[in-house]
Amino acid sequence: MKTNSSIASSLNARLSGVVMRDEVKAAVLNQVRGEKKHMKRKISAAAVFALAALLLMTGVAVAASAGVFEFFAQKSDTDQELMNALSQNAVNIGDTQTVPADGAFPAATFTMDQAFYDGEALYLSYILSGAEAVKEEGYVPTAEEQKNMERWEEDWLPDELAGYGNEKPWGVTIYTTYPGDGLYDAESGEYLCPSMGNEDVIDGALMSYFRFERPLPDAFRNKEALNLYYKLYRSANSYYFDGETLWVGYARQALNLSPVRIPKAHENAVLTASEKFDEYHAFASVSVSQVDIRAEILLTQIPDSWKQDWETLYQMDCDFPYDYALVINGKEAASVEGELQDAPDGIKYVFTYSRPESIQELRLRPIYKLSGPHENEDLVIVP
Repeated sequence: MKTNSSIASSLNARLSGVVMRDEVKAAVLNQVRGEKKHMKRKISAAAVFALAALLLMTGVAVAASAGVFEFFAQKSDTDQELMNALSQNAVNIGDTQTVPADGAFPAATFTMDQAFYDGEALYLSYILSGAEAVKEEGYVPTAEEQKNMERWEEDWLPDELAGYGNEKPWGVTIYTTYPGDGLYDAESGEYLCPSMGNEDVIDGALMSYFRFERPLPDAFRNKEALNLYYKLYRSANSYYFDGETLWVGYARQALNLSPVRIPKAHENAVLTASEKFDEYHAFASVSVSQVDIRAEILLTQIPDSWKQDWETLYQMDCDFPYDYALVINGKEAASVEGELQDAPDGIKYVFTYSRPESIQELRLRPIYKLSGPHENEDLVIVP
């Protein structure tokens, strides 16, 4: 419900809840605003050589010193601001591992290119080359293999089977090498799930980046460094059409790559703000890293009409804050991802936004379901 009152006064201490000396507080604000000069990340000569060799081998037309994040920064279907920040601040890993050829499977080369880890979030990019699918025509299952095959029940065919008809029997085995979605801790084996990402195939090389679940699970949070490894999978999928029915058999092998050390970046600046409005109280905690901004907003003492589970509340004809925009230097920042969570007698919002290179002003603005943005209810984080 829209309130007609304006904010009575701005916060006296924008860093309330964080105990700092004045000079430290000023340094934090300088860090957030981007007033401190940072040296551009330098990539090692060895890493440039390794990446250049890989790109030349695969024919990928990307500057060797740029890296995968900068490659995606040039693409229109990605968050270019985030990719640019990652290309400048991510640590170059440059770890290349080769899985040798095995039967019909060709040799594959996996390069963990860059990573950014700040104790709370993890971004990672890689290149996989030599993993093109290989087809072996003329497959006919033995009687024993036929027993273990499944009837294809779908009314569509995988892309790799395009062109195969149903006029006469045929068979094919397709050999594929591909990376798993997540990472594994080298010590505990605990799995880390990705939450977003993108990929592109250039001349047979798979270039990809991921951001992993945030906040990270406890086993991965606030470490001086992470020791993680990927798994590559080799699958041999056999398809056999007997003239009437399509049969399919699956076989897959997991290959653990060697662990790679990912060091922690600089500490994030954590800023807080709180305010009382006519209909609710609001508290925000904002973590500003070198590449993105994560905000947690908690609304308490809310109207009874807002006290519903999120799904019910969203379906009701009720005017309430269903979203928050992060306004930086007068411009709305791109939202990377976010969610609303039920909280005891309140509503909790968790959002991640892109961050620009410089921050002069930062505020969170509620977006109401029916009446839109309420500028008079801004939570001012950096005045």
